[in-house]
Amino acid sequence: EQRWRGLVWRVLARVPHFGGFKCRLQCGSRPMEAFRTNYLRYSAEYEVDPLRVVLEQLVPDAQLRRPNNGRYKLDLSAHNLTINSCAALARTLRDDSYFTEIDLSDCLIGDEGCKLLSAALKTNMCCRILNLRGNNIRSDGAVALGNMLKINKTVTCLTLQW
Repeated sequence: EQRWRGLVWRVLARVPHFGGFKCRLQCGSRPMEAFRTNYLRYSAEYEVDPLRVVLEQLVPDAQLRRPNNGRYKLDLSAHNLTINSCAALARTLRDDSYFTEIDLSDCLIGDEGCKLLSAALKTNMCCRILNLRGNNIRSDGAVALGNMLKINKTVTCLTLQW
């Protein structure tokens, strides 16, 4: 089975319109490695230091704690995110195929951070659970989230409690 997955990945990676799906087709920890690589690149692009808490959660699959039903969780709760760190994270999440649960509770992202994340999550088809509790999200952020939910049908649980 591993050999066939590798063959399918090599063939489809050469087809231009499949480029956006390459992380889903990779086996093992390659989606995690892609997330790490992209996160480091976008952090440098936005001139912010990569958050250690993000990098610590990118451990090999064998060591990763899997929550219920095999979901991978990115837990950044209670870590203050600046606009630039939020932008780097959003760019990384746009094409992510690794994390099915994202917890950004109490990160103080506000409307601007919410708009960045919402724009990124429009194309993310992996995230199922999004926790934005305690982020001071007001009307502009709520509108951005609503627009994201019109497009992204994979987010099935959104928490916005104050």
